[in-house]
Amino acid sequence: MPSGTDNRALPCHRGTCMAATPEEGEERQEEEGAVPPDGGWGWVVAAGVFVIALVVPMLSPSFGILFSRQLLEWRASSTTVAVIFSTFLVVWRLAGVVLGTLIKEFGFRRVAVTGTLLTATCLTLSAFAASPVHLLITFSLGCGLGNGLSCVGYLILAHYFNKRRGRANTLLMAGAGLGHFASPHVIRFLQEEYGLRGATIILGGITLHAVLGAAVFQPVEWHYKKQESTGAAEDREDREALSSLLHEPTKNMAEEETWGESTERKACRRVLSGLVAFRGRVAQVLWSVVNDMKVLRRPTCLIIALGSMLVVNAEANFLVLVPFAIQADGHPLQTAAWCVSIAGVCNLFTRMTVSSLSDLPWFNKRLCYMGGMAVMAASILVFTLQIEDAWQTGVMGVWGCAAGVFYGLNNLLMTDVVGLPRLTAVYSAKNLLGALGFFSVGPLVGVIRDVSGSYAVSMWVLSGLIAVSFLLWLLMPAAQAYERRQAGSSAET
Repeated sequence: MPSGTDNRALPCHRGTCMAATPEEGEERQEEEGAVPPDGGWGWVVAAGVFVIALVVPMLSPSFGILFSRQLLEWRASSTTVAVIFSTFLVVWRLAGVVLGTLIKEFGFRRVAVTGTLLTATCLTLSAFAASPVHLLITFSLGCGLGNGLSCVGYLILAHYFNKRRGRANTLLMAGAGLGHFASPHVIRFLQEEYGLRGATIILGGITLHAVLGAAVFQPVEWHYKKQESTGAAEDREDREALSSLLHEPTKNMAEEETWGESTERKACRRVLSGLVAFRGRVAQVLWSVVNDMKVLRRPTCLIIALGSMLVVNAEANFLVLVPFAIQADGHPLQTAAWCVSIAGVCNLFTRMTVSSLSDLPWFNKRLCYMGGMAVMAASILVFTLQIEDAWQTGVMGVWGCAAGVFYGLNNLLMTDVVGLPRLTAVYSAKNLLGALGFFSVGPLVGVIRDVSGSYAVSMWVLSGLIAVSFLLWLLMPAAQAYERRQAGSSAET
């Protein structure tokens, strides 16, 4: 624990100091006038988020590069490919649904370490897949769950930073963008040098480095800048002392009652108590997830969750189709890798730029965000009309810039619209809708490709999804005005 930390900020249970949940930290922040560190250890946490974003989410845009040769050798249909990739994304999003609740129960660090370890392990096991079914189990289910649990960086930075949130988000965007750019070439090089299996095993080892990034996720309440008065501190000490005196006799009586029990009965009692506690925590997790979904009753939250689901579904499935479409036009896999890589470079530059500019008062986040969606939809349409590899690469660069604008501002704009108290609930709801979208959109795109025999038709559908999200965001000012009127009416009542 860093120096200057107030141990009383950590609630004690059974004699062991435990880290408070993010919600308890928010309540303590409001009651005691504490503020986020906006620096200090927060930059170490941001560096850890950078490492995780660099090596974990790269599996999504590089799926086609990593497994396309193997799937083509197995003669898997487009529908099979879509099911494998869509299942990966569905499981990823479903894990995100319970991510906020798991963080409340176990903290940022435990959840992130578990997710990164699971991703690295299952990716290594994917190297030994002998059929699409094996790949569905190891990659889609295992890596999907691990990726979902690893994405705590989207939430922890909002708790560590306030005024410098945009600059901290730049590190997150830099990691994701750099991984997007580098992964196609790294994977292609590894496959040429070590074969499909060797490349996947090495990539699993690279992913294992994300555990180091997760290890620095200390509870944010350890680093709050306290603004508590002396009188308030003394009052709290008195309350804690009184509470300990009131509970001590009960504890002693319980110890006396069980003093004469045999060792076997004590062991049975501990096992039964553990089972009851586990069942209670599972029920609490499920109930918390249900409560989080109620946030979709708010029009602003529904627009954010639904709009994000449409764009993320379209972006992910478009990246999967690109390598197959380019090879169908007669170009080698190297051309596909360059197209995805150029999109990653532009994505990286744009993410970092808009994240840095977002802290400036004159920067209009919503207008830039909507412009990014419009350009994404248009560039997908233009890509389907290109045959020459140079033009395809150029269009992918424009698309990458637009995608960088969307992802660079997505979390920042969501926090601004819904506020920090509702951030976890909206994140869970967004992931639930995203999972439903991947469950339906991905296989649908594969069926359209098999029936039409054209990758272009499938891409037109994906462009239409982004256009629908753009139209939804046009309704955001009206939704915000409606919620303000509702809040005013409730206050008067």
